[in-house]
Amino acid sequence: MRRFIIFALAGPPLGVLVSIFIVIPLVALLDGTAFEPSSAQVETFLALVPFSYIVGIIPAVLTGLADWAVRDVRTPLRILCVTAAGYVFGFLPFWWPLTGSAKKSDWAYGLVGAFAGATCSWLTAISDKQKRS
Repeated sequence: MRRFIIFALAGPPLGVLVSIFIVIPLVALLDGTAFEPSSAQVETFLALVPFSYIVGIIPAVLTGLADWAVRDVRTPLRILCVTAAGYVFGFLPFWWPLTGSAKKSDWAYGLVGAFAGATCSWLTAISDKQKRS
């Protein structure tokens, strides 16, 4: 149960953090569009945190389910598997609106779930280790 709480509470805000500060600049760089970092990114991040739970709760819980499925695997490999699952589940909310675009930067949107999944899996591994001790 603790695993799903970690993924549900920490996953969506981590996804927004990665989206605002890493994915959006990366997409701008790959597409050749102008992007200027500013303090508005922090304001945008804070404004999108509540919305992140609406969009990201299902991918976060699905990634938590993937973490639960590989719970008996060694920690480094487990985190790698969950990162891959997080990439897939994190890309799904972006995939439907992007189905007609086919830009070379579309793959970057999966990083939202990959980073959040890896971080939550790592936190879950620490929690499991403390629970066993």
